[in-house]
Amino acid sequence: MAAKDLAHVPSGRSIFGAAARSKEFFDHLEAHYRECRRKQVDIDAALTIVLDDGETYDKGEAKVKDVSPTGALLAAVKLHKDAFPTKPFSIVMKMLSGGYEGITFRCKPVRFVPDQHGIGVRFDEVYVDTEASKRKS
Repeated sequence: MAAKDLAHVPSGRSIFGAAARSKEFFDHLEAHYRECRRKQVDIDAALTIVLDDGETYDKGEAKVKDVSPTGALLAAVKLHKDAFPTKPFSIVMKMLSGGYEGITFRCKPVRFVPDQHGIGVRFDEVYVDTEASKRKS
């Protein structure tokens, strides 16, 4: 039986339906959709918007709402110009709270999240200010 015919087999639909309702199924999809699982957090961050030519476009702040080894969701973004640039850009995000003080990421935007006034980012580089890390311990 061809794979395209499977959708027409009632037992195929009920098996898929049961799988779709299971927690393991959703965990499996989420893990593949996001590359890595995200952890819910609430971390203050300072932002610098940098154009691809190296020019600083704007500065502001945000709340990091979730984080994974590969990226984060920045919500409640407040920029002085109140707008992202139309040219390609990166975000330099410096963590300010939550035990993450002194950690800075260079990020690339991957999606806008209008309902949270936010943006999803992928980490490109990470820097650690060892003096800030010493002060917090």
